[in-house]
Amino acid sequence: GAGPVKTTIRQHTSNIVAVRFGGHAQTLEEFSVDFNTNQPAANTNATAFECYNTFFSTYRKLFAFRCARGFQLGTNNSIITAQGGMNGAFSCHFDTLEINGYSISAIDFTSTNGYSTGNVWSNVYTHNNYTGTTVANAGPCVKFAFCDEQVIHQLNIEHSNPAAPALFLQQAKNVAIDSLHFEGLTPSTWGDAFISLYDACKLMVRGVTFSHNTVPANLGPYAAFYIGGGNCYLNCSGLNRNTNTISNSGTNHVLVHYESAPTTGTVAITEAELGDYAATAVNDSLPSNIKNLNYT
Repeated sequence: GAGPVKTTIRQHTSNIVAVRFGGHAQTLEEFSVDFNTNQPAANTNATAFECYNTFFSTYRKLFAFRCARGFQLGTNNSIITAQGGMNGAFSCHFDTLEINGYSISAIDFTSTNGYSTGNVWSNVYTHNNYTGTTVANAGPCVKFAFCDEQVIHQLNIEHSNPAAPALFLQQAKNVAIDSLHFEGLTPSTWGDAFISLYDACKLMVRGVTFSHNTVPANLGPYAAFYIGGGNCYLNCSGLNRNTNTISNSGTNHVLVHYESAPTTGTVAITEAELGDYAATAVNDSLPSNIKNLNYT
């Protein structure tokens, strides 16, 4: 295309994938995808960019608007079966992506049997206020599952009302993030979190900022980080807060919330601004091999 503000592929049929891609040594760049109308969460096929088994490829300056999901590892069983029963992305580069207006997830990369490895994501901006008003999404804003070695340089998750964790990882091993930014989020689910690690995850974050988010009343132990299942490892260096609004009515804003006391895994959070986080109530009873908190 001639650039994402000049070249647009418009999907006029609701609940149909707009662009489906995959293959070796492929380059897609410099265009937008826009659905003709806002796609509700019930339209589960309304994906802007749907991926099947792509390897050593580059996807650059691609924008997605008014979709159910922006970028997704596809779930069409007939396609997956025809390609050997697996679906994933390997050693690809996703660069300068914008997803604005999504009813489920901006990014949902749930691969088949740990089949995604070694992808690099750079300069990714997700927000959910296409008309200027922040709206809700039914799933995680961004999800990576059953994958290894996802390297992310600058991920912005902004302006949405998620009914799930803003960033959700499941069996995502050795995910490394440089600069993670949450802004203008108003979550709605009890006991959830901005960042959730579930079932054998390893996450390394260098720099995370929570800015102008609203955690409303009656969300219980709403956390910055949620650790679910066993064998999860978290290493976060640098946590910054900026003008968040936190309810103290029925909500206990915690730094780390565990599904249950872990027997394996470690949590290390250093150079963190504690502020309104009730970290000590959750973490002080855990053995030193499980947690290492250093905050101000």
